[in-house]
Amino acid sequence: MKDLFFHYKENDKISEALIVGQNMFAKSPGEKECFEPYFMLLVELASSGETSKRNSFLQQAMTTIAIFSEN
Repeated sequence: MKDLFFHYKENDKISEALIVGQNMFAKSPGEKECFEPYFMLLVELASSGETSKRNSFLQQAMTTIAIFSEN
């Protein structure tokens, strides 16, 4: 699943990368190799683009790190 995530990300298919990343993280919320790429994409998206979208990505990143830290 990580290969698919990186394939989408490298080919600027961000919506698809987000879906795969979310599924990848949901299946293994305590594994760093699933958390880190997805979290970093969310942070990257939260630091650029429209304000409303940035806030949404930031919120998702905060939720993701909270879930990761609990596992």
